[in-house]
Order: sequence, then C-alpha cells, then structure tokens
Amino acid sequence: MPDSSIGGFVLFECILVFAAQFQHSSVKVPEWFERVHWLFLVPPSK
Repeated sequence: MPDSSIGGFVLFECILVFAAQFQHSSVKVPEWFERVHWLFLVPPSK
C-alpha cells in the first residue's frame, strides 16, 4: 500500500482545482496551439 502524506494530498487537490478552473476559463491561446490541440486531442465526429 502506498505511503500517503498530507502534503501530497494538498498538492493533488491544488492541482485538481487549478485544472478545473482553467478548463472553465476563457483564456485566449495562440492559434498554433489551437491547431495542435484539435489535431491531437479532439476526436473526429461521425
């Protein structure tokens, strides 16, 4: 069983909250990043 610590738990929760906030934000990213994102991370629609 892995050894857990309160520091690791707090770090995980902070990263999780940051990721959720970033996902729901309206941050403008560069055009090249948008193309790469659509190429690799967005599945094709049928």
